[in-house]
Amino acid sequence: MSKSAEKLVDDIARLALGAVDAAQGMKGEAGQMVRRQLEKALGELDLVSREEFDVLRDMVTALRADNAALLARLDEAGQAKTVKKPAAAKPSTRTTAKRKKKTAN
Repeated sequence: MSKSAEKLVDDIARLALGAVDAAQGMKGEAGQMVRRQLEKALGELDLVSREEFDVLRDMVTALRADNAALLARLDEAGQAKTVKKPAAAKPSTRTTAKRKKKTAN
Protein backbone atom coordinates (compact mmCIF):
# COMPACT_ATOMS: atom_id res chain seq x y z
CA MET A 1 0.00 0.00 0.00
CA SER A 2 1.13 3.46 -0.73
CA LYS A 3 1.64 6.06 1.92
CA SER A 4 -1.41 8.03 0.78
CA ALA A 5 -3.61 4.92 1.00
CA GLU A 6 -2.31 4.19 4.50
CA LYS A 7 -2.98 7.76 5.50
CA LEU A 8 -6.52 7.53 4.11
CA VAL A 9 -7.19 4.30 6.05
CA ASP A 10 -5.73 5.91 9.19
CA ASP A 11 -7.97 8.96 8.78
CA ILE A 12 -11.06 6.78 8.24
CA ALA A 13 -10.21 4.72 11.36
CA ARG A 14 -9.80 7.90 13.44
CA LEU A 15 -13.07 9.26 12.08
CA ALA A 16 -14.87 6.00 12.91
CA LEU A 17 -13.43 5.96 16.45
CA GLY A 18 -14.46 9.58 16.89
CA ALA A 19 -17.99 8.74 15.74
CA VAL A 20 -18.15 5.80 18.18
CA ASP A 21 -16.96 8.03 21.03
CA ALA A 22 -19.52 10.69 20.10
CA ALA A 23 -22.29 8.09 19.93
CA GLN A 24 -21.35 6.74 23.36
CA GLY A 25 -21.32 10.26 24.78
CA MET A 26 -24.73 10.97 23.27
CA LYS A 27 -26.05 7.71 24.69
CA GLY A 28 -24.83 8.66 28.15
CA GLU A 29 -26.32 12.16 27.90
CA ALA A 30 -29.64 10.80 26.62
CA GLY A 31 -29.75 8.29 29.47
CA GLN A 32 -29.08 11.03 32.01
CA MET A 33 -31.79 13.23 30.47
CA VAL A 34 -34.35 10.42 30.55
CA ARG A 35 -33.41 9.64 34.16
CA ARG A 36 -33.80 13.29 35.18
CA GLN A 37 -37.19 13.52 33.50
CA LEU A 38 -38.40 10.32 35.15
CA GLU A 39 -37.17 11.45 38.56
CA LYS A 40 -38.93 14.77 38.08
CA ALA A 41 -42.20 13.11 37.02
CA LEU A 42 -42.06 10.56 39.84
CA GLY A 43 -41.17 13.29 42.32
CA GLU A 44 -44.42 15.08 41.50
CA LEU A 45 -46.44 11.96 42.34
CA ASP A 46 -47.42 11.18 45.91
CA LEU A 47 -45.44 7.96 46.25
CA VAL A 48 -43.86 6.34 49.28
CA SER A 49 -40.33 5.05 49.51
CA ARG A 50 -39.61 1.34 49.64
CA GLU A 51 -38.56 1.64 53.29
CA GLU A 52 -41.84 3.35 54.24
CA PHE A 53 -43.81 0.70 52.37
CA ASP A 54 -41.97 -2.12 54.15
CA VAL A 55 -42.56 -0.54 57.57
CA LEU A 56 -46.29 -0.10 56.88
CA ARG A 57 -46.59 -3.62 55.52
CA ASP A 58 -45.02 -5.01 58.69
CA MET A 59 -47.35 -2.90 60.83
CA VAL A 60 -50.43 -4.11 58.95
CA THR A 61 -49.30 -7.73 59.23
CA ALA A 62 -48.86 -7.35 63.00
CA LEU A 63 -52.26 -5.64 63.34
CA ARG A 64 -53.95 -8.43 61.38
CA ALA A 65 -52.42 -11.00 63.71
CA ASP A 66 -53.60 -8.98 66.72
CA ASN A 67 -57.12 -8.76 65.28
CA ALA A 68 -57.22 -12.49 64.65
CA ALA A 69 -56.13 -13.14 68.24
CA LEU A 70 -58.78 -10.77 69.59
CA LEU A 71 -61.50 -12.40 67.47
CA ALA A 72 -60.44 -15.79 68.77
CA ARG A 73 -60.71 -14.50 72.35
CA LEU A 74 -64.18 -13.11 71.62
CA ASP A 75 -65.28 -16.41 70.14
CA GLU A 76 -64.01 -18.21 73.21
CA ALA A 77 -65.94 -15.86 75.46
CA GLY A 78 -69.09 -16.27 73.37
CA GLN A 79 -69.35 -12.55 72.72
CA ALA A 80 -68.66 -12.53 69.02
CA LYS A 81 -72.34 -12.58 68.04
CA THR A 82 -73.67 -10.44 70.88
CA VAL A 83 -71.92 -7.21 69.95
CA LYS A 84 -74.32 -4.30 70.48
CA LYS A 85 -75.39 -2.22 67.51
CA PRO A 86 -75.28 1.56 67.92
CA ALA A 87 -78.59 3.10 68.99
CA ALA A 88 -80.68 4.88 66.37
CA ALA A 89 -80.64 8.65 66.54
CA LYS A 90 -83.59 10.15 68.43
CA PRO A 91 -85.61 12.90 66.72
CA SER A 92 -84.97 16.37 68.07
CA THR A 93 -87.46 17.80 70.58
CA ARG A 94 -88.14 20.84 68.40
CA THR A 95 -89.42 18.68 65.55
CA THR A 96 -91.52 16.60 67.94
CA ALA A 97 -92.99 19.74 69.54
CA LYS A 98 -93.94 21.17 66.13
CA ARG A 99 -95.65 17.90 65.17
CA LYS A 100 -97.64 17.89 68.42
CA LYS A 101 -98.83 21.45 67.79
CA LYS A 102 -99.94 20.59 64.22
CA THR A 103 -101.83 17.49 65.34
CA ALA A 104 -103.46 19.39 68.24
CA ASN A 105 -104.92 22.02 65.87
